[in-house]
Amino acid sequence: AYGMLRRELFLLVMERSGLARHVEDPLNRLLPGVLPESSLLAVVERHLREGDEALLGGWTWDEALHRATEAVEASWTGQTWGELHHTAQRHPLLLEELDPPRVPYGGDMDTVQAAGYIPAQDLTTRTGSVARYSFDLSDWDRSGWVVPLGAAGDPQDPHAFDQQGAWRSGRLLPARWSRQEVEASASSREALDPAG
Repeated sequence: AYGMLRRELFLLVMERSGLARHVEDPLNRLLPGVLPESSLLAVVERHLREGDEALLGGWTWDEALHRATEAVEASWTGQTWGELHHTAQRHPLLLEELDPPRVPYGGDMDTVQAAGYIPAQDLTTRTGSVARYSFDLSDWDRSGWVVPLGAAGDPQDPHAFDQQGAWRSGRLLPARWSRQEVEASASSREALDPAG
């Protein structure tokens, strides 16, 4: 409910202020990955905290919050946050049949489980950690790690998406360190021949 209200309030303020028409302006899309929505969301939230109604086109915050609540009640059909905020990673070749599975995902842009979305578009997870590590300096073999999908780039490989569940739930997988532990836990071996 919070995530949906936050987004609806943002959309409403963008519309009331006239800023919505500038979000997609090509000049606001010059830098890849830098979106004006991120800054505008912070501006809207700061104005709300400070009681500044300059962006509301004559409305009060009470009215804006009431209208945003009505919009959420009209559109929300009971999905969990994870279902609304599901993952949507794309394969580098942008072929849908190679895309990883979409899964429900928690967190948001203000939580430890960092997972941002683009409020002007939808609630789909668009950003997040690319890896998590925890190192045990007293025993390196007790360290852990996880990546969002898996350690293989080929979608047909069994390790392409096998870490997705652990990443999603915040668990770490063993990160073996010593040669003995690496060799003992290896499920396969690859030999690189520089001679070709």
